[in-house]
Amino acid sequence: MRCAAFLRAVNAGKFNSFRMEDLRALLRAEGFEDVRTYLQTGNVWFQSGEADPEAIARRIEALMPALGCRDVAVMVRTEEHLRELVGLDPFGADGGTHCRFITFLREPAAAALPAHRELEVVLARPGEVFSRLDKNVRNVSPNAFIESRLKVRATTRFWNVVQEMYGLS
Repeated sequence: MRCAAFLRAVNAGKFNSFRMEDLRALLRAEGFEDVRTYLQTGNVWFQSGEADPEAIARRIEALMPALGCRDVAVMVRTEEHLRELVGLDPFGADGGTHCRFITFLREPAAAALPAHRELEVVLARPGEVFSRLDKNVRNVSPNAFIESRLKVRATTRFWNVVQEMYGLS
């Protein structure tokens, strides 16, 4: 099965830093095939014989200490699921005035996401939240807000990064 993994909290500071080529080599050594990374922030395409995205996520999380990482959450989505998400494109044309995000949740949230005065939630699904911020807003972290309010592990990507990554599939 073709899948994408989005790793939380890697290469964003002094902790959990590693080279993408090391991640690719580690995943290949563990039996994943056709492993490709996109950017330096833990976006990975791969082929897996495993059919359960949750089992794949746990397996990749268990490998992270081999790269010197701790507390890395991994969100896995199948190629079909990503195709569906990219096809949704809930943002439409916004004239380039907003930063657009998708937040991948580690597990479905049990609660609804409360309103935020600056972060606009465009669409909330069981495993993802689409949101946007005015480009002039600099002090709001969609990931921190969503994780703290929903009490789930998550990782956020710019929407265009996910679109570009999907294009590499």
